[in-house]
Amino acid sequence: MSTKPPPSQIPSEPLPIFDPPPKPLFERLKPWLTGLLLGLCGVGAVAAFRHYELAQYVDKELLSTWMAPFGPWGAPAVFVGLCIVGTLILVTPFSLMAGVAGLLFGPAWGSFWTIIGCTLGSTLLLFVLRMLGQSWVEKRFNHPRWQNLNQRLETDGFYYILLVRALSILPYTVFNTACALVKVRYRDFFLANLVGLIPAALMYSYGTRLLLDPTTPPAVLLSFAAGAALLMATPFVLKQTRRRRRKQQRNHG
Repeated sequence: MSTKPPPSQIPSEPLPIFDPPPKPLFERLKPWLTGLLLGLCGVGAVAAFRHYELAQYVDKELLSTWMAPFGPWGAPAVFVGLCIVGTLILVTPFSLMAGVAGLLFGPAWGSFWTIIGCTLGSTLLLFVLRMLGQSWVEKRFNHPRWQNLNQRLETDGFYYILLVRALSILPYTVFNTACALVKVRYRDFFLANLVGLIPAALMYSYGTRLLLDPTTPPAVLLSFAAGAALLMATPFVLKQTRRRRRKQQRNHG
């Protein structure tokens, strides 16, 4: 009768997700080419939005009228509550929440309230989903690689959650659900969301205001898109730096 080794004795083998093997040049360039293609699609979408004057169908005054009765502090509280509910029911995109917040409160405060609401909502969703189904997952996913992944996330979950959030590798709602299936700590998940959502929140809230303002020059939109691309590329540098450090630690070990 075989016995399952305790987590401390599970070999910490490399994971393709976090420790990919060396790839050919084309394979290394493929993510950047994909990003370039998506960027060109984004530029085309912005151009079409401005050309067909779709901003006229977004009623910013109506949004402000809905929030006006709640006052200067009540309106943010209501919005944070809506973010929490939208996250829990898995139907509200993060981009929509951040864009609406930018219109209601401005880019800075809109990003702040979006991050607070979505972080609280994601953490609450993590707690609820774990209460409902993590034991079921643990009984069926007992492969050593799955346990190795859980061991990584237990000890270094903040970095991995931060990386996925900042890079927007997975959609907001999909990633929230996926995190309930692994053993990431609540503290790491909460703090990584709090920090990792900053780039996307600023990009969506500020970008929405620029896009809906008919007086925004095209050059400003292009400059903003370039700045957003540089900001989103920052985690790639973090990932490469950490990978080199881990490789050096293994070589010296």
